[in-house]
Parts: sequence; structure tokens; C-alpha cells
Amino acid sequence: MPLDMETIVQSVTKTNRVLIVEEDNVTGGWGAEVAARLSRDAIYQLEGPIVRLAAPDTPLPCAAQMEKH
Repeated sequence: MPLDMETIVQSVTKTNRVLIVEEDNVTGGWGAEVAARLSRDAIYQLEGPIVRLAAPDTPLPCAAQMEKH
């Protein structure tokens, strides 16, 4: 935060498309929040689905055994 949704919605209105790219996992990442807000605020401006490009859903290697694996 802060997330400047006004600027993002203006961009969507201009391009009519959304590609969210993030380094986080697909599930539960910040891109999911942006997609949800755009679905609420700019759904009628979109000419296609919101596309998300992110890391696959994998556990974080927080234990020594997981890091070795």
C-alpha cells in the first residue's frame, strides 16, 4: 500500500487489456488483489480476460531439508 488503482484503471481504459506480472506465487499473491479490484472497477473496459504471469505455487524453502530438496 498505497495501491494507485485510479492510475491502473486509467491504463486499462486506454489499453482494454491487463497482464499482471509478479514474482510471487500465483495463488495468494498481490496480483490476485489487483485482478479482483479490476474485476470490480474496470470490468466493462476489458476486451479479454485478466492474465497473470507469476511463479508456480511452491512451498517456501524455510527448513534445511526443504532447501536441500
